[in-house]
Order: sequence, then structure tokens, then C-alpha cells
Amino acid sequence: MSDIEEVNDRMNLIETKDINLEKIFPNIVKMKIEEVLKKCFENKILVHFEHEKSYSEKFGIIERFDNEKITLKEIDKMTGIFISKSEILVEDVSFLFVRNCEVLGIER
Repeated sequence: MSDIEEVNDRMNLIETKDINLEKIFPNIVKMKIEEVLKKCFENKILVHFEHEKSYSEKFGIIERFDNEKITLKEIDKMTGIFISKSEILVEDVSFLFVRNCEVLGIER
């Protein structure tokens, strides 16, 4: 019997770079949440927020955006791999944290 377990899950590493959020959000205090989410979508910025209906935290990049809902490509915070997609109403976002990190690509 071996102490080594076989790993079958395929992992995709996410390539990122640090960015200056002040250039993208020069006056974030006066922006509506829809405007912030749109900028995050356009610039592929990692977001971390709490979803009011499920009281759960979500972390990932916004794949689709309109003023009423977003499609989030969720990333597991511990492993850094994509785990699922979620559709979330903008009005249900109770806490938003914008990371100073842009997703450049995914290694396959």
C-alpha cells in the first residue's frame, strides 16, 4: 500500500497581475455598485462579496454583466481554481471587496 494518493482532478492555474485600482476607480466613493461591477467586468478584476440571500461569500471574476444581474465565474479561495458559475442579482450583493488583481489568463 502506498502513502501517495492519485490526483485525478484537472487544475487550471490562473495568471494574474497587480493593478492600480485608483486609475480604474478614481472616485469610487461616489460610484453606484452597478458602475463598480461594470468596471470590474470590463477590466477582469477579481471581486469578493457576500451574497445576501445565501449569506455566503463568493470570489471570482464577472463573466457577464447587466445592470440587474451578473454571472460570476467562481474561484475557490483555497485552491485558486474555477469551481462553478453563479447568476446573482446586483440588489442581493450586500458587501463588495474589489481586489487589486487583474486576471490575464488561465493555464490549461
